[in-house]
Amino acid sequence: MSDEKKEVEKFDFFISLKFDPGKPWAEWIAWTLEEFGYWVFFAPWDIGPAENIPHILDEALIHSHHIVLIVSKEYFDSDAGKAEWYSFMHQDYLGKKESIVPIRTAKFKREGFIGPINYVDLVDKTRGEAKDILKKAARRLRRNAPKRLNSGSGFVWERRKYRDKPESEPPFPGDKTESDQTSPSSKVIWNRPNPNPNFTGRRGLLEQLRAKFLGSPTHKIAVEPSQAISGNGGIGKTELAKEYTHIYEAEYDLIAWIHAEEEKKRHQELRDLAVALGLVNEGMEPTEAKKILYEHLNGRSNWLLVFDNVATPAEMKSDLNALKNGHVLMTSRDRHWIGLAESFSLGQFAPDESLDYLKKLLPEEPEEH
Repeated sequence: MSDEKKEVEKFDFFISLKFDPGKPWAEWIAWTLEEFGYWVFFAPWDIGPAENIPHILDEALIHSHHIVLIVSKEYFDSDAGKAEWYSFMHQDYLGKKESIVPIRTAKFKREGFIGPINYVDLVDKTRGEAKDILKKAARRLRRNAPKRLNSGSGFVWERRKYRDKPESEPPFPGDKTESDQTSPSSKVIWNRPNPNPNFTGRRGLLEQLRAKFLGSPTHKIAVEPSQAISGNGGIGKTELAKEYTHIYEAEYDLIAWIHAEEEKKRHQELRDLAVALGLVNEGMEPTEAKKILYEHLNGRSNWLLVFDNVATPAEMKSDLNALKNGHVLMTSRDRHWIGLAESFSLGQFAPDESLDYLKKLLPEEPEEH
């Protein structure tokens, strides 16, 4: 008989929560991790009425790669909380799998086994800063994540079918305001696709985009307010644009994603954005709504419009001439943007980037016993 273990689908993260002051943080972290494309088990969402709570928690712990601890005195005083993270400590005593992920949301120092584990530190961070830190930590932890089995069956798939997850992002629990950057109450993220958890490399290009848009990190001067990412189909233009909007989200009050492959669709989505901002009603002619939207944008700053899959530069000429005070990022197969926008051509992965990407897609090797 073969000793080979059958692969099973697992959650990326189990959010360990005992109903203490950490609950608002736990819910915001769970929601944000799922926004980034990861699978999360969070008991208040995933355990329904009349279900056997200890049994579900036990199965969820078995079917999770990492456990997230919201670090607090109340949590570590909880016997139930200890039981959950002890189960991961037993499997990964030396921390080689990085399976225990403590997240610090208040000033609290823990001694003992958890003490040497590096925290994900969200203390005194703004919403944008916290999202950036959480995203980078999750990407590092899941850098070698196996490809989804997509079996449609098993414990994890059954849990994800019926959930009591809120439709919109929970309030950010941090105390620090973002008045000098972005206020959570005024921030608008519209129509943006979810991030790609398998995004790999392109660090230099992302930094190049930021430098062209923002100048230096200390002086937010738009050196090139309009930029175009060009290249062949399937080379990764859209993925790079998506990644930019997520990594540098904290720099903007408004980020909107427009599908621009057809003029009619582009105008319709611009009108929909104007409707979402409360500028026009749904029945307004798209071209008139666009004019009102652009006037509104020119009266504010710290905004980013992404026009994805533009057919030709000529189609964007009037839009680029009309927009001021913000940033416009476009993707297109057409490379001829001289006089309209700063353009750079996206090439294929470097060999090391290709290797990193394949590692993310391929399943992990089975453990030796």
